[in-house]
Amino acid sequence: MSSLPPPATAPDELDEPGETMFSAPWESLPLENGRPERRLLMLIAGVAVLVLGWTALDRLVPRTPVPPAPIPSPSETLGAAPPASVTTTTVPEIVTEADLRAVNPLTIERRVMAFAETAAAEFFSADSDGVWSGVAFETSRPTFVERVRAVGVDESRSGTMRVLVAVSVLVGNDEGSFERWPPRGLVVEIDPVTDPLRVVGLPTPADLPFGSYRPSSGERTSPDPVVAQALAAWSPPFGTVDPESFEAIREDTGLLRVNLVVVDDSGNRWPLSVAINPDGLETEP
Repeated sequence: MSSLPPPATAPDELDEPGETMFSAPWESLPLENGRPERRLLMLIAGVAVLVLGWTALDRLVPRTPVPPAPIPSPSETLGAAPPASVTTTTVPEIVTEADLRAVNPLTIERRVMAFAETAAAEFFSADSDGVWSGVAFETSRPTFVERVRAVGVDESRSGTMRVLVAVSVLVGNDEGSFERWPPRGLVVEIDPVTDPLRVVGLPTPADLPFGSYRPSSGERTSPDPVVAQALAAWSPPFGTVDPESFEAIREDTGLLRVNLVVVDDSGNRWPLSVAINPDGLETEP
């Protein structure tokens, strides 16, 4: 069966004759076929209805008043200072090698060299007490230490410090006087960790890095009379210049070195030299 169109309604009295109205949903009407002015008016009306409805609904809903936030104090704004932390350090009772190494190395070296000088002086004095307690010395003549000086120090593989010491000794003779022996060198090995310091083993003999006297080299001439007279009037604190002992040596650098003899109050004669610049009598420092 074919569907028939709905029956036409009776014409309204107000409508024009001949017009026929059909019942149809409004959303099925094609708006695109209508006029543009009508569509714009419908859009504006719809937006206005939505705004008015939202405003009316917002006024009907009751609101809870929100109290104002308190103003923070300056201390709260800056923040409280953190509590001071206290660090407790435990000091060890025993001084370890690492603690000793942390001290100034120059200070340790000076202590070790001073102790080595003391140990060398006691050794050549044949003193079986003190540093060398328990060591048996066999000396037939008395010895007297004239001077002692630490020359150098180095560290061994085992951690000990080896100090080279130069010692000048006076040895008594059969006539009851003393004879001066050439300086002797020995190495004293010391453990720098122990407190007090201790010597490791007995001393070891060693050569000293000392040279011997070298005479001045150059052309030997007689000094100028003016120079000789000036040097004769020169009196060092320990004696007087002998005017008959001048000897001048002209070195390759042009420096004039005058050898002379100074006699002290006891009559001892001391050979010395004075270096004079080529341009005057001023001696070099």
